Amino acid sequence: MTMMSPLKFIQAVSAALLFFFALGVSAAPTPRRASLHLSKRDVWVPPIITPDSQTICFSSRAQGTSALFLVFANGGSMRRLGTAGAGNCTEPDWSPDGKWIVFTRLAGTFEICVVPASGGSVTPLVAGEDPSWAPNSRTVIFTRRVKGKRVVSLLDVPTKQTKDVQQTSGSCSQPSWAK
Repeated sequence: MTMMSPLKFIQAVSAALLFFFALGVSAAPTPRRASLHLSKRDVWVPPIITPDSQTICFSSRAQGTSALFLVFANGGSMRRLGTAGAGNCTEPDWSPDGKWIVFTRLAGTFEICVVPASGGSVTPLVAGEDPSWAPNSRTVIFTRRVKGKRVVSLLDVPTKQTKDVQQTSGSCSQPSWAK
């Protein structure tokens, strides 16, 4: 059996997802986000790659509760990203400038947080989930729950100000910027 580097794996998964999307399968993840099943212990992992394509960040339960991990795109051992003050971390997204990782944590309710890409102190931002950075590395699109529905909202990270995106009907989830 031939081993594939993590970067090649993500590229292959992305190509397969684009193929299914072309066939009309809805809700396919964007090319920077793809589901990856590593083992029974790592149930669902959405890996993201740095803007410079050197490092992959993903959520894993390999050490118990969900945490963020990094691995070099050309292979190697995974290492846990320091997220001091936050546990149960999932749904990471790397800022386009490569300086920050936004993610969802479960702390009784879902909360959007940000941590420096090198790890460190976590800054809680707002209640919500499914975060995705805008190309400006300042705004995050995410979903939040309002009266049993998911609403798409925009978050200005430095000010923590939010604005709901108008929708016509229904419930929304997993918004993402075109990258």
